[in-house]
Amino acid sequence: MSLPEILRTPRLVLRPWAPSDLGALAGLLDDDRVMAFSATGPLGPKARAEWLSENCSATMSKAVTAEGRVFGYVRLNLAGLDHVLGIRLRPSAWGRGFAHEAAEAVLSAAKPNGRVLAEVDPENHRSIRLLKRLGFVEIGEVMHAGYDHPDLVFHRQSAS
Repeated sequence: MSLPEILRTPRLVLRPWAPSDLGALAGLLDDDRVMAFSATGPLGPKARAEWLSENCSATMSKAVTAEGRVFGYVRLNLAGLDHVLGIRLRPSAWGRGFAHEAAEAVLSAAKPNGRVLAEVDPENHRSIRLLKRLGFVEIGEVMHAGYDHPDLVFHRQSAS
């Protein structure tokens, strides 16, 4: 199972990463506000390169664009029985419904079987509200190495 190459919504284009997107992605992953709830904080060049190689395959991650500009990403890992959703957007895109629109487009297009999971810092109230609007329900906590507190785990049951 994989995502279509390009997804379109009324306001967004979700597409594979291009070499010209690296500057926008670097700015995103190096932004204190965007990375505030990441255990690593903003990513430097070496960590960004590692993140890119692990997270930007065309089958699971899409650049989120509007008006020809990249302002974030949405990722749905489709490996295994549980699928994992992740999304990050530039602060200029916050509060405008783009995260909901992008996540819903990916979830609808992928039609994953089984559970879709998302993990979120308990202080990340914006993401928690987003997940609840998307139909996710909190099911527990997970403690990751390098963290000083557990993340909340949410799930959304997909149609089989």
